[in-house]
Amino acid sequence: MVNKKLKVKGMHCPSCEMLIKDILEDEGVKVLSVNHKTGDLEISYNEKTQVFENIKNILAEEGHEII
Repeated sequence: MVNKKLKVKGMHCPSCEMLIKDILEDEGVKVLSVNHKTGDLEISYNEKTQVFENIKNILAEEGHEII
């Protein structure tokens, strides 16, 4: 498993946190923490999958951007 800390632009409220968590977990990513106030997102995923490459696109579809 690989852990990554990311910054996400476009999270404005706790609902954004829940949406991101639900979407990423549906893609096989474990969300360790997400904070709309700071834009912090910490995830864990299996490095043998290509899910990390998809995360940027998944978040962009919901109006969020990894910075």
